[in-house]
Amino acid sequence: MQYQDVYRNEEVEEDGKKVTKRVFVERRIVAVKSKDGDNAESLLKQLKIDKDSEQGKQLLKSIGTSGEVRLSALGGEVGKSFGLFEKAITAQKTWTDSGQKGGPPLDGYQNCAETCARLAFPGMKFTGDFYESPAYIDSLLKKQKNLSKSELKFLDAIRYADGENTGTHYANVIFETDGGDIQTFSRSGNGGRLEIRDATSLEGGYGKIQGIGKDKTGFYSRQEKRK
Repeated sequence: MQYQDVYRNEEVEEDGKKVTKRVFVERRIVAVKSKDGDNAESLLKQLKIDKDSEQGKQLLKSIGTSGEVRLSALGGEVGKSFGLFEKAITAQKTWTDSGQKGGPPLDGYQNCAETCARLAFPGMKFTGDFYESPAYIDSLLKKQKNLSKSELKFLDAIRYADGENTGTHYANVIFETDGGDIQTFSRSGNGGRLEIRDATSLEGGYGKIQGIGKDKTGFYSRQEKRK
């Protein structure tokens, strides 16, 4: 998985003269064939999608045989989700390039808890700001299956906590690299950066990946039927 930045040439007037400037348009997320054997099934595995699920079968048809796939162009929930991720990281780049700190507004994704909950609990109705607290999202996650790393699937939740096991950050699984590293999407703090980052790299700033109470891991299933 990698980024492709798209630019366009735009004529602007500076000091009474017309000049052509390269203007940033969007940041795309693509999966590129990197080794022999890479195919639609191996991409599904990296997306943490079961190839025998209904979603997996539909995606196998839409991926095709190209050596490069724009993930937002895939069908169903995966394509829709990567459309959101592209929108977020495009807005983040534009925001950062303009010299502003933190992250841009993104309706419904104000902080890490809300962002994680919206992706991990797709059927939930969000009203008010009660779901923003660690205690509340922990109460949601506690009802879900506690997973091993090998059981993780697309959009499952990852919980980070401090030394007292108070939740400090929440992220969602979106991809697994060739080396087995889990890539996540999250928002860093209230109104903070919208980021795609390696799950373990987030531990430095947010404590460790930890389960709630006596749960063995900080990995929790998304609210849906699982095969």
